[in-house]
Amino acid sequence: MGDNNAADTTAKPTEPTRIQAMLSSLGALLDPVPNARKVLPHLAALETDLARHGLFVLQGAPMQALLKASEELASLPIRPNDLALQDLGTLLLGELESRSRPRRQYLSTFVSPDKLEVSEGSHTDFLALSNLPEPKAR
Repeated sequence: MGDNNAADTTAKPTEPTRIQAMLSSLGALLDPVPNARKVLPHLAALETDLARHGLFVLQGAPMQALLKASEELASLPIRPNDLALQDLGTLLLGELESRSRPRRQYLSTFVSPDKLEVSEGSHTDFLALSNLPEPKAR
């Protein structure tokens, strides 16, 4: 039975444990600095909302608030071994990415993924299409 307990320590933490680890790491980073939560208001709001509602707040938060919280978190000196804050940063970035609009590969309506047709036109053709008068001969 001792072997099963060893396997349990490598298992993915449950959501409450995961959130508690994030909150603990965030608190350890912010608590020693006076007014840190006033200087980093979006991160402070995220901390409060995570404590109250869990990770569901990421799905319901406005995109701009998530972006600001992510920027504030990225500006802090996070230790490389602080997996909880790295996890929080990854979740923030993942939520931002999942909401961002897919970008079109091509801006021109003339381009298709497999074919582009080009033909030349004359100056007269251009003027006719642009509804400009033809230049007068001198």
